[in-house]
Amino acid sequence: MNESSEVSDNSRKQRKSFRLHLTAISAVVLCLVLARVEYLRAIDGHNRSAGYAIQWPIFALLAVWMWRKLYRQGKDVQNSDQTSVADEHSDPIVDSGDDAGLTAWRSYLKRLEPPEYPETD
Repeated sequence: MNESSEVSDNSRKQRKSFRLHLTAISAVVLCLVLARVEYLRAIDGHNRSAGYAIQWPIFALLAVWMWRKLYRQGKDVQNSDQTSVADEHSDPIVDSGDDAGLTAWRSYLKRLEPPEYPETD
């Protein structure tokens, strides 16, 4: 991978991360503002607004939960990309074949593979 593509990948990841953070902050602020509006309406005597005043903070918590999940998922993808690049340059692990369970598992997987047919042109 050359240097210019690494820079563009990093800037793309930064923009994606920024959009994720901005969306999460916006969603939480909007939910809390709407909760405040509904709370004030509930105080004025609108009975249904009391339920909405409870519901909007729950939506804010869900937005935080989703942000956290997506942020961690993005970090896992970045870490796996770095690991795969490192794995390309490392020596493969040589299997000694001492593990009977592993050998049985591999033979089971081999039986599940469809038969190879000769290619026809």
